[in-house]
Amino acid sequence: MTLQDFLRTVWFGRWLVVVSVLAAGAGAWYYLSQQEPVYAAEAKVQLVDTETLAAAGLRLDSDPSLSVSDDVATAAATALGDPALAGELQADAVGEYLADDPNVVDISVVDETPSEAVAKVNALAAAYTAG
Repeated sequence: MTLQDFLRTVWFGRWLVVVSVLAAGAGAWYYLSQQEPVYAAEAKVQLVDTETLAAAGLRLDSDPSLSVSDDVATAAATALGDPALAGELQADAVGEYLADDPNVVDISVVDETPSEAVAKVNALAAAYTAG
């Protein structure tokens, strides 16, 4: 098949190509128009070096999973003014160490509104550092 034969085939099927491209574009537009925006906020909590604390006779339990534990989520929900929000905070939040620095815990929250995401992550970080 030569280039001329190929172009002739495409030219005869041009309406099929046009309709296919339009249908794909319309389908993509519909899919994207149905998506709800999701906002993420994160807070970084710097931990004091464990050797410094050990020298002072203190022990710090800094497991990042504690940043979304029952006690921390309940304290954060209470600080936000809605104690019933604790379960939602636990479902929407993740706490983990930063890969390059084990002395920093990264707490992230996703929500449908940016202001709520920021308020939730700040409340979790405050409750994590207080507890």
